[in-house]
Amino acid sequence: MKARNIFLAGCVALMATTTSLAQSKLYPHLFDLEEVTLTDGMFKTALDLNNETLLEYDVDRLLTPYFRQAGISGWEELHPNFPNWASDNFRLDGHVGGHYLSALALAYAATHEETMRERMKERMEYVIDKMAQCQAVFDNNTEGLYGYVGGLPDNGVWTGLYKGDLTKFNQNRGNVPLYTIHKVFAGFRDAWLYAGNEKARECFLKICDWGVNLISNLSDPQVQDVLNTEHGGINEMFADAYQMTGDERYLVAAQRYTHKMMVDNMQMVNTTFLDNKHANTQVPKYLGYERLAQQNQANGTKYHTAAENFWTDVVDNRTVALGGNSVNEHFVQRSNCHHHITMTDGPESCNTNNMLKLTEALFAGEANGKYGDFYEMAMFNHILSTQHPETGGYVYFTSLRPQHYRMYSQVNQGMWCCVGTGMENHSKYGEFVYSRDVEKNTLYVNLFVASKLENETYALTQQTRFPYEQRSMITIDKAGEYTLAVRQPAWCEGWAVAVNGVAQHAEVVDGYALLKENWEVGDVIEVSLPMQLNYLPCPGYDDYIALRYGPILLGAVTSTENLTGQHAGEGRMDHAPGQGAQLSLTSAPMLIGNREHVLDSIYMVDAEKLHFKIRPGLYNSSRWEGLTLQPFYTIHEARYMTYWQQLTAKEWEEIRLQVMAEEEALMRLNNRTLDYVATGEQQSDAGHVLQGTFGKGSYDGEFYVDAQSGQWFSYQLATQGVKDNVSLMCRFHSADAGRVVTITVNGKKLTTMTLETKSFTGHYNWEYPIDEEMLMEDGVLKDSITVRFTASGNTPAPGLYYLRLLKDYALAPHYSFVCTHWVSGDAGRVNKVTYDDEANTITVYGKQGSNNIALQYATYNDGSTVISADQRYFTVCGRSLKRTSGSAYLWWLLGANHGTQVEPTYMLRTEGGNFLFVWDILESGLNDHFGEGTFEMSSNGKAMNTVFGLTSSKSDGTAVVNDINFYTRDMLVTLYPEMQKYLGVPTHIVDAPRYAEVKSGTYTLGGVKVDENENLPQGFYVVNGEKMLKR
Repeated sequence: MKARNIFLAGCVALMATTTSLAQSKLYPHLFDLEEVTLTDGMFKTALDLNNETLLEYDVDRLLTPYFRQAGISGWEELHPNFPNWASDNFRLDGHVGGHYLSALALAYAATHEETMRERMKERMEYVIDKMAQCQAVFDNNTEGLYGYVGGLPDNGVWTGLYKGDLTKFNQNRGNVPLYTIHKVFAGFRDAWLYAGNEKARECFLKICDWGVNLISNLSDPQVQDVLNTEHGGINEMFADAYQMTGDERYLVAAQRYTHKMMVDNMQMVNTTFLDNKHANTQVPKYLGYERLAQQNQANGTKYHTAAENFWTDVVDNRTVALGGNSVNEHFVQRSNCHHHITMTDGPESCNTNNMLKLTEALFAGEANGKYGDFYEMAMFNHILSTQHPETGGYVYFTSLRPQHYRMYSQVNQGMWCCVGTGMENHSKYGEFVYSRDVEKNTLYVNLFVASKLENETYALTQQTRFPYEQRSMITIDKAGEYTLAVRQPAWCEGWAVAVNGVAQHAEVVDGYALLKENWEVGDVIEVSLPMQLNYLPCPGYDDYIALRYGPILLGAVTSTENLTGQHAGEGRMDHAPGQGAQLSLTSAPMLIGNREHVLDSIYMVDAEKLHFKIRPGLYNSSRWEGLTLQPFYTIHEARYMTYWQQLTAKEWEEIRLQVMAEEEALMRLNNRTLDYVATGEQQSDAGHVLQGTFGKGSYDGEFYVDAQSGQWFSYQLATQGVKDNVSLMCRFHSADAGRVVTITVNGKKLTTMTLETKSFTGHYNWEYPIDEEMLMEDGVLKDSITVRFTASGNTPAPGLYYLRLLKDYALAPHYSFVCTHWVSGDAGRVNKVTYDDEANTITVYGKQGSNNIALQYATYNDGSTVISADQRYFTVCGRSLKRTSGSAYLWWLLGANHGTQVEPTYMLRTEGGNFLFVWDILESGLNDHFGEGTFEMSSNGKAMNTVFGLTSSKSDGTAVVNDINFYTRDMLVTLYPEMQKYLGVPTHIVDAPRYAEVKSGTYTLGGVKVDENENLPQGFYVVNGEKMLKR
């Protein structure tokens, strides 16, 4: 904690400081951004492109929300407000304007070309003048608006809080009022901090005064209630104001604006506390806690402990190879880590921006190489990759789903949060290259980036093409006696350092080699950075690995096709990769082999570009052998790989067909989906206009929205021009059994339902058809519908875990036997199940005992097919099976189970040597859900769909099943003539279900492939996809 005394000691001097070198006064461990010059290299290129991009923005339109809320007439008519994220039910008006001011100040400080620097200064001063004009409107206000400037459409939110009334704030929680205004605070502060603008300093302290007054009439519990909504870490602003002025009012405000729950629960590394929390809501809070700790107050240790433990949990347990840390903006719990791979909306750029700020702050108290390691990983792999190399567009979510792609903003269209932070990111590459500890007389080299450092004490030049060369040369340009601490990266084996050609065996402390010298001009420090290939398993889901060269994430372009929406427009959710078409996970390249030998199969093909190839034989398919591995930050406008499924051949073969079936089921659902709401998640809720009086939370690993008795909530869903066979799918949880809800569509009642008690625990999906007339208005299909959920009984409405509008309702194919749709029915009876998808057979490896050939219809196929009421004969056929009493039972049928074991109605041996087991469903006692007409092959909300147990006749417990089907009488006696003894001859020819994947060859109607040259018995067969009768 001793190092933090630097900050408090600087306060008195800071109060009188008005030069442009304000940054190092507020953060004395950092150099001023203008003291670091990026030289030729990819970071300088990104800075220059971002400068040009910033100047393309319509600054007057960015200012419009401030003029509107100040009541200054005429401005909005000339400069219309940007609609993106500032219209309908989602009003973050003004947040990008604050970011833009910060970005201009950062660009001014980071740029050393005088013409561009002057343009940045001119525009920055223009923005400050206009915002100050809006702020001055409230100079005589006595209702809580003195000092205010912001874009939230309803000033009543603020005047209400000033009066101690949260009513309007509660109505606007979805618009995150404090989060939005935090960007204005930060814009003013940064214009002073990085550019030394005194008017910005005055405006900053004035809005801080407004913030102090804002909560002056709120109780501490009320303030904590307000802080339950995203607020951008606004406590940091008041900690900065206190350090700038020494005014105790700001310190008190910083403490009052501190979300105490998040401090208290991180006094130790708690690896579950952050589960399912909105990630970027939390990160800035901990930055504020660390800034409070740096004031060396009584609670400083508690604040610092929380910040350090938070950083440790996020970096060690939640950070992916990219350097980001979230899925759909949320921290995922361990059991849901597969969402990093399966979900499209991966790490959010804002998170990483704020994690880098927190890293800088923590480094001030402890100069440890772990901070530099993380910073390097995140800056090279994530931040740099979020800029389009030609348009300068910014990326919101970086998808880690194999073969997906990113969306880029366009100037004056997307106004997302990650546009705002993106504007800032590319000017900050020089901020943490170097740092210092004045008390220890130490200059730290944290990052290996081509640059120059120059101020009154130090001057040096770092020449490097890292990572394209494995060294960095540091030349001393100003003499001085101090310790040069050079980071030794954790990823680097064989790291070495030499001074003037002489190898150094310097003491290494916390990841830094300490070179204590009386440095002379011209001294050269050479740092050797040998890089090796390595891999990182996906956190919590280590079937997938990422490939790296040193700290550099390697990706691979798989295609450049079907990149719909990659240059996003003004649509509410245009930033989300989930808007684009997904390719199945099983269609992606996989790495098959022993993991310890994977890296041996990768070789470099171009050292200048860091391009690599993977040797033939490691891929699951030869079609991928032409792929090139390259630094991920060089991949744009393409579908790509970052994480690769990596299994042994045996592991992959054991799960291959089941994984394919699961993925096919998911793809079928996605292909039916017209619109999807991830309920309880901020962006999705806002994008679908969530309204009403509702509660939010998470349970059993998923988010939900619900309502208390008599209350309601609603969403808007897009119809996509479809009106035929449309349905609504709701996701519920068995824990809500007994809750009542009425669902309406466009004000018309769809249904009232009471959630029934389930025989299992967990989430399940419920689907209900929507009449075409509900989608229409005056005979015309509406672009969107409003779906309302009302807690119409004496209970709360059940939690809604997601909501889908679907097409193609009840158009599922008839059930046909597909081997991979049947899985082990009892782990206590079955060792494993394997499949031969060519022959369409299942081999079951049973344990010893009866009914060891137990199979069940896989839940992931639930509802994907239909059967007809006349298909009353449930039939199983296979080899090496017993026919004795007690050897065969049906336990579950379409979700029906009465604790009974139902023996087959018929057991017999066929002429071909197979054993046939037939249950007459209507006589089985398990016909609860056997309906009329055509109905789904469904579990009807129960734990199981259909489960049976046969018994192997072999000593090793194995058997082969080649048919599991539902047959009509005519189908059954035609396919299996032996059944004619019991049921008679067929009376007429009928259609039968076909094998789902038939392309060529001859199959039985049950889907069993046969040799057409054999002496086949009389009956129906599927030949090259067509049903034929063999006489």
